[in-house]
Amino acid sequence: MPLISFIGVHGSGKTSTARLLAQLYPDCYNYRELEAIDEAHGLPPIARQLLFLSRFIDGYLRAYRESQRNRKAIVMDSHPVLVPIYSRWWLRGQAEEAIEAMEKLLQALPPADLLVYIRAQSAEEIAQRILMRGRQVAQEEANPEYISFIDREASRIVEEYGGRLARRIIVLEAGEPLEEKVRRVHAEYTRLAGGAWACSY
Repeated sequence: MPLISFIGVHGSGKTSTARLLAQLYPDCYNYRELEAIDEAHGLPPIARQLLFLSRFIDGYLRAYRESQRNRKAIVMDSHPVLVPIYSRWWLRGQAEEAIEAMEKLLQALPPADLLVYIRAQSAEEIAQRILMRGRQVAQEEANPEYISFIDREASRIVEEYGGRLARRIIVLEAGEPLEEKVRRVHAEYTRLAGGAWACSY
């Protein structure tokens, strides 16, 4: 069965959408989280980003292999391509060659069947969601400049080589109601499957 993955800035609704999709359609999807924030605590920035890259690639490949042998689609709340996106901010001009190498490496991954980009409409709304999480880096992540930068980078990735990352891409708005985002992802995947993959709501 297929693999669905998400990209977008923190607080845009990637994890909430992926989780609710699996909850509302339990016969259709298995949810898999892609995260390494706890392991990265205290590491220098470059080491942290390399840890994220290795963990995200490993998690993505595990999910991809699972999708090939599972009767349900695998829905992941992130995609490894988020690592170079965030690295450009956190490393601030350092290791640019390494970041470009990350992007090239990630283009060699098996493509997802559906990549969902959740676009940030309001930096203020995203900032409020980030602050509510209470993470250690929440103050910097809630910076409107940070939010706009990450969103621009995600948009660039989709435009430049999204077709190498996924067979189909859809763009949702972060401000859309959560259940509407879920409905649109499920409807898009049903179309992708030729309407033959019916699930109950």
